[in-house]
Amino acid sequence: VALYLEEVLPSCRSPSLASWRLSQELAVLAAAFRDGRLRGLRVRQDGPLQARVEISGLRPDGSEAVEIVFECPENYPLVPPLLRHSNWRCSGQVPGWIYQGDLLQLEQLQVDRWSFTMGFADLLADLLDVTATAK
Repeated sequence: VALYLEEVLPSCRSPSLASWRLSQELAVLAAAFRDGRLRGLRVRQDGPLQARVEISGLRPDGSEAVEIVFECPENYPLVPPLLRHSNWRCSGQVPGWIYQGDLLQLEQLQVDRWSFTMGFADLLADLLDVTATAK
């Protein structure tokens, strides 16, 4: 999977734990990109409680991409976020991903499986692992 990281980390206007936590998680991803550990992932923070990630190269020829919106509730990280897919540039569904409408379903997003120690990078890694395994 080809990944690009676009470091757009605007200052959060909300002083909430959720917005602070999300901005910190995105800063860690930006550092991983600078160190060369991540490639082909484009991430941007849209607001205090929302981030977008574009994953390109879903096919071996790199022709397809998807954008996922990471929506945090006010009480994030105590409550899991929603992962919503948008702006599809691929045909059909991504192999290995489970859908409920426009929401992506991951086992760890279930309230009884979620841990406040998990975050954006963990969910992204799981999505990419499933995608790589399904190819």
